[in-house]
Amino acid sequence: DMGDSWSLYLSEINLDLNLVTTSTTDFDLGCIYGCTNELSLNYDESATIDDNSCIHPVYGCTDVSAINFDINANVDDGSCIETVYGCTDPSAFNYNPLANSDNFSCIDVIEGCTDVNAFNYNPVANTMDFSCIEVIYGCTDPDAYNYDPVANTDNGICAPVIYGCTDQNAYNYDPTANTNNGICIPIIEGCTIPEALNFDQNANTNNGNCVFEILGCTDPDAFNYQESANTDDGSCEEVIFGCTDPSAFNFDVLANVSDGSCTEVVYGCTDSNAFNFDITANTDNGTCEDVIAGCTDPNAFNFNDLANIDDGSCIEIVYGCTDPNAFNFNDLANTNNGTCEDIIFGCTENDAFNYNPDANTNDNSCVPYVLGCTDVNADNYNEFSNVDDNSCNYGDYENLLDSYCYPEPEITTNT
Repeated sequence: DMGDSWSLYLSEINLDLNLVTTSTTDFDLGCIYGCTNELSLNYDESATIDDNSCIHPVYGCTDVSAINFDINANVDDGSCIETVYGCTDPSAFNYNPLANSDNFSCIDVIEGCTDVNAFNYNPVANTMDFSCIEVIYGCTDPDAYNYDPVANTDNGICAPVIYGCTDQNAYNYDPTANTNNGICIPIIEGCTIPEALNFDQNANTNNGNCVFEILGCTDPDAFNYQESANTDDGSCEEVIFGCTDPSAFNFDVLANVSDGSCTEVVYGCTDSNAFNFDITANTDNGTCEDVIAGCTDPNAFNFNDLANIDDGSCIEIVYGCTDPNAFNFNDLANTNNGTCEDIIFGCTENDAFNYNPDANTNDNSCVPYVLGCTDVNADNYNEFSNVDDNSCNYGDYENLLDSYCYPEPEITTNT
């Protein structure tokens, strides 16, 4: 049996492997190499044989960022000193007494005035020497009208010397002058306009009392009476009452005084025979429409969108198939609704042998079901049958087949 042979063979292999493993383990038992010195950093308590790999402790600072880092130390003894970068020069402006590592940032001491608001502020200085001078703003130009000998900083307001009359009550007072020239002229009020009736040639200041000739209509009853006129110029107009509104329907171009008779313009159709005659209109705007009789119902079959007067002729819309050649033609319909169906001839009797479910019009072609034998090889074949009823008879052929005995096929399996 091949199965038993394989099982035996595998058992032998496993046995051999177990023997080899056991033999190897017994050979190495107890031999563990490592550091056996308990004072060493890498002491291995499981080692049985010292392999000279012991590492002895070296105490010192092991922090690489510390200033006293010891590259040879392997055990930190807490002696590390933090590195503090800065200027270590005691004579420098930015000397840092806490720094233990110079970072080349030392700045020389420069004495001077460090007050940014002082007149002599030195932006380069970093050490105050108490030499600052207060800023005094003012005009520093000796030739200016407002020169300030105490000022050390010009404020841009120096004014030039301007000579003129500085007396505010004088006729020739000069508001721009800041230095009097001694030639002020007194004010003499009066009418200074030569065209006025009361012109005063000695006056140098107009007092607003000049009287001028004013031409106009001086008739109080006239339409254009001018109350301010002092000289009649013959322009008086008669008063004419009427409608003075140019936009009114009854505007009177000759009228100059409104009498309250104005009538508003009303635009519309003024033709009494028109469809849209407006009895309130007084001004025709050209919108008159002729009367057009017809069906005005938008839902009617014969709706006339041009008609503006309904004449009672509207016909109701009847939807349906309006094709006389269609299967479902509706002689009452006047509006086709797209439902027309083509005429399909055929047998419409569902119990007929040749029933056509797609036909909608019977063409008298229906054939009834005829049951019987439809096999032309049968003894009882019926040439009029169209549905086989399993009644076909083939004589003694079936009995003949049954009389023969055939052995049952033997099925073998090749193992």
